[in-house]
Amino acid sequence: VFSDDFSLFEFSVGLTVEGLLHWDKILAVVYKHLGNISAADDSVLLKLWDELRVVRALAFQYLEKSNAYETAPAIASQMLDYPLEEVLSAGYLLENIDVNELREYISNMRIDRNVVFLSSQ
Repeated sequence: VFSDDFSLFEFSVGLTVEGLLHWDKILAVVYKHLGNISAADDSVLLKLWDELRVVRALAFQYLEKSNAYETAPAIASQMLDYPLEEVLSAGYLLENIDVNELREYISNMRIDRNVVFLSSQ
C-alpha cells in the first residue's frame, strides 16, 4: 500500500514451532536480504522489478472468478484510490519504474523504520 506520503511494506512468514522460537533471527535474515537487494546494481534491480511485473500479470490473468456480491464492493473501494482505468488491475499490473524511485522505496525498508507484529495460533 502506498500513496504520495505513505507506504506500507508487509510480509508474513509461516513458521514451525521451532521457527517461532527463533523469529528474531528469521526477521534478521529477511532484512539482510533486503540489504542485499538495496546494494545490487541498477540492472539487477530492474531485472527483479521485471520478474515481479511478470508474476503479478500472471496472477491477474488467472484470478479466480468471484461473484458480483464480492466484486462490486471491492471495485467501489478501489475507485476511491485509483483512476477509473486502473480500478480492476490495481495492485496486479505494474508499470515500468525509474530505478532511482525503486531505490528510494527500498532504502526505506529498514528495521529501524518498521513496526513488527508477531502473532501465533
